[in-house]
Amino acid sequence: MDNMVVKPKMRKFLKTCDGLDGVESSILLSVDRLPRSVPNCYDYNESPQERRFVFDFKETATAYNEDAKSRFSSKATIDLTLSPKPPLEWSVRYSNRPVQRWGINYVGEILIHHRENGSQRSIYIPGERTYDPAGVSGDPHASERIGGDCFATQFSITMSEVAALCQGAAEADIKAIQSVTLPVIKRYHGRLVLHDYMALQLSEAIIHDRDVTPYPTFIEEQIHNGKLEIDADHHEHTRVYLDSWRRGDPQPPKHFYRKIQAKDNANDELRNELSSSEYSLFIQKQR
Repeated sequence: MDNMVVKPKMRKFLKTCDGLDGVESSILLSVDRLPRSVPNCYDYNESPQERRFVFDFKETATAYNEDAKSRFSSKATIDLTLSPKPPLEWSVRYSNRPVQRWGINYVGEILIHHRENGSQRSIYIPGERTYDPAGVSGDPHASERIGGDCFATQFSITMSEVAALCQGAAEADIKAIQSVTLPVIKRYHGRLVLHDYMALQLSEAIIHDRDVTPYPTFIEEQIHNGKLEIDADHHEHTRVYLDSWRRGDPQPPKHFYRKIQAKDNANDELRNELSSSEYSLFIQKQR
């Protein structure tokens, strides 16, 4: 059943990579041709003497328990000099067509094609208005609905990690980027489970050539391992969603649609965006 009543958006990313033009039409259509440098993401330098990949991301936002915007830098330098540049055994293409998986509306997917055996894997990209089952109801940054800032930061991290892998980075190097970006996620966004899950998708789809673990399965693993507690009221939506997943008909719960109503529909944005039948269904989903 197609439950994608509300389509996710991608526009916020343009504000993250300052000075980067045409991001959807050029970079994202072919990730294996990513430029060597993307402002506020990464820089790759290659010479006869060295090969070096530098992840350098600066977040400017309002952190938890703060009233004014602050700036936080994350940097990781990956020295690839001693590692011969391998032939790229996989190709990458970005599809900006919204896709639904496990009842969740994703803004698009990164398609990984492994040349040796012909297998194709997908990495699912959350966007603005994507449902996050690990979100926290009432949280100013990490609610059920992913906002533009959370999407832009996470996508910057994910894209940079893909670019690093394209240049021969190892799984340990991706973990290094994850490590330096964790404080940013904790301070400004709160989506720790999603941050870990996106890195897992890269590892499974690109490095290990296997289908990605479903996000609800990953969330269940986090609960089992004591990394996510869902008994409190602010995780009622998580419990409702996981119940629908176990029944075989995963759907975002009413909490998500009510958050969309409060966040996106104050100025009739959705009424203008959706058809009359789509808007009626959106209203029904909130009940």
